[in-house]
Amino acid sequence: MPKVPTKMHNKGHAAIQIGSAGGNVTVVNHYHAVAPQSDPEQPRMVRQVMKQKRKLENREWISVLDFAEREFGSRMLKELSTANLGRIELYAEAILRNQTER
Repeated sequence: MPKVPTKMHNKGHAAIQIGSAGGNVTVVNHYHAVAPQSDPEQPRMVRQVMKQKRKLENREWISVLDFAEREFGSRMLKELSTANLGRIELYAEAILRNQTER
């Protein structure tokens, strides 16, 4: 059986190592994601939505986050595009309008 080096490094895109090792083995995986190109308007839209949050009660804000998760797959505003943030802002405004009409 060939001697396996004590340190192995995966290099390249989707590098895979196949084999077997015996004894005390520790596996460490490092994944580095490339950050998406951000829209310069996105931080401003996040601030706008957060302003809406201050006007809503907690349970209403949770319903906005539930809408975001249902529609876009994330409750994290920073992960959403400006178009999606615009939809969330409209959703929050609708909730506020319904509040004032009661």
